[in-house]
Amino acid sequence: MIVVEMRFFSHPARLPSLLPTCCFLIILAGSTHGQEQHSKTPGATRVRDTSNTRYGDYQCELTDLIHPADVVITADDMIYVTDTGRHRIQIFDAQGKKTAEWGRSGSGSGEFLRPMGIAIGKAGELYVSDNGHHRIQVLSTDGAFKRQWGAYGGGTGQFRFPQGITADRARVYVADTGNDRVQVFDHQGKHLATIGRFGSKPGEFKRPVDVAVDDRGHVYVVDADNHRIQKFDPAGRFVKTWGQWGTFSGLLADPGGIHHHDNHLYVADAHNHRVQVFDLDGRVTYQWGIHAFRPREGAGKLHYPNAVAVAPSGRLAVVCEGFEDRAQVFRAMPPGRSPPPNPFQGMDMTGSSHYGPWGDVDDKLMALTELETDKVSVFDLSHETPIAVTVVGGHGTQPGRFIRPTGVAIDAGNKLLYVADSGNRRLQVFRLDYDPAREIKFAPRMARFVKLLDFRTLRQRHPKFKSKPIVEPAAVRCDAEGNLWVLDQRQGLVLAFTTGFKLLRFWGGNTDGSESLRRPTTLAFSGSGDTVYVVDADRCRVNAYTMKGKFLYRWGEPGIGDGQFTEPFGISATEDGFVYVTDAATHRVQKFDEKGRFISAWGRQGIEAGRMYKPRDILQDKGRLIVVDYGNHRGHVFSQEGQFIDVFGSRFFTRPAKQRSQRGQSGE
Repeated sequence: MIVVEMRFFSHPARLPSLLPTCCFLIILAGSTHGQEQHSKTPGATRVRDTSNTRYGDYQCELTDLIHPADVVITADDMIYVTDTGRHRIQIFDAQGKKTAEWGRSGSGSGEFLRPMGIAIGKAGELYVSDNGHHRIQVLSTDGAFKRQWGAYGGGTGQFRFPQGITADRARVYVADTGNDRVQVFDHQGKHLATIGRFGSKPGEFKRPVDVAVDDRGHVYVVDADNHRIQKFDPAGRFVKTWGQWGTFSGLLADPGGIHHHDNHLYVADAHNHRVQVFDLDGRVTYQWGIHAFRPREGAGKLHYPNAVAVAPSGRLAVVCEGFEDRAQVFRAMPPGRSPPPNPFQGMDMTGSSHYGPWGDVDDKLMALTELETDKVSVFDLSHETPIAVTVVGGHGTQPGRFIRPTGVAIDAGNKLLYVADSGNRRLQVFRLDYDPAREIKFAPRMARFVKLLDFRTLRQRHPKFKSKPIVEPAAVRCDAEGNLWVLDQRQGLVLAFTTGFKLLRFWGGNTDGSESLRRPTTLAFSGSGDTVYVVDADRCRVNAYTMKGKFLYRWGEPGIGDGQFTEPFGISATEDGFVYVTDAATHRVQKFDEKGRFISAWGRQGIEAGRMYKPRDILQDKGRLIVVDYGNHRGHVFSQEGQFIDVFGSRFFTRPAKQRSQRGQSGE
């Protein structure tokens, strides 16, 4: 067989602009079959699809969901969806009509805290990964509780935030995401095997989020932060891997769910806004999905798909889009028909502006992370509208590059930028080369890499961390003394370091104690600088501590009323004693005094200026508040009373400056 291979001198995501000058053909003789190691070619080889069925013909939409995480379809085409944001399971028929729902928030049998993965066994039992309670629950298809297993931890049979789950005739496979492994059990919950550990080598994982098994017992794992699929034999031995970060066919960008059907693997390729279909050797057969062009657009267009399932009957497929709070149902296409081509296929991802979810402000600079491009954008705040002046990073493992950058902090006094490089489990430091006394101009090389803290080294050297998982940094902040504060969501920890990366103290822990932290998202310091506020998303509250870590008080509870939260995320405190908290699920900002007493709230869902969709971080800038309007890919500027001042970011929603200055209405 003759294989024609294209090779390029750049990352695949940059190919469109390089094709005329930077490619050549190499003719290779031989067969591509039998390769058991990671492919070095940019994408998978396209082969003829042996299946007679393809999907991509839009049928209907499943609504009344908040962040659906997974879906499974029964033999009679009933659709079970984990309604993660409402802590329940919803059931729909093939036409999209809701027929039942069960489950609620709680820790009892049949109750959930963020149910994520769902699978059905051969005996008709449903297996649900109860993510927030670190356990697996088994229920009948009508919601009757049968049994459960698991607890928080890293030991055999324990979990840290389990996500994807699947089952065959004899086994249950769980993506133990927080422990970077897959665990295998029998149907009664007896531990049988463990696959993988943290890393990037074959057989290792960085954030495994889902798992599938074929008819011969081969196991397929979505290795999200490595942007690949890994295949193992029935004994758990590594077989092969495919995929890497990029946009072309066969490449992946933050892959989510995986599903096996009819000797094919269906992968929700989240940041490429598509479903890719592979054969069992990792070769692309086809794909479907076109990036939504306008906010909330559906009817077959996809926006961050995170799970996919195909009915055993083959009549339909369902794709979950947690970002859009919906799932879409697709019919099997008539023989001979294929999904329409994606006009955005292979587009360069490196230039998009999808701000958030984290950011920071200090003096006249603002930094915002961009998860899709693995970059950080830096803005000049001395103008009415924030102006981008440089971009830092890019996808990769080398110093100066990131995988899933989350938190960011600016120390303007020392001209330093700190980035929580979450996927690489490290904290990176950059020197900012600018003169604060002069107008800041765009400078591609303004940020220079200085050093990094690798949290794997922290575990090796610090005795209290030797038995703990590697710290996965989320938010990062600088206090008035220049010390660094880092949040670890997986372990519920707050860690404080000197600028020289000496560990000063840490506290928290994902336990059931009233003073512990279950899933912290970000932190802020009081205006007086003597109190640390930490948002605990799972418990829908804010905890207040001294700078030494002593618990002081807390406020908030689940709900949508004043002073209540559904999905709190960002927090900011001002010098005059006010605290502002964003709630992604209710699309609003709430204002409190420094003791947590409710004062006011503003915001509602929408794309108009002043309205928001799933806001995340909130930043304080000299009397103004900047809200990362994550769901609309933009930033909002408000007064401290909630009056709209400005909007920046996505070109679809930013009005001309004259219109902005004339509006100025709160929440409009």
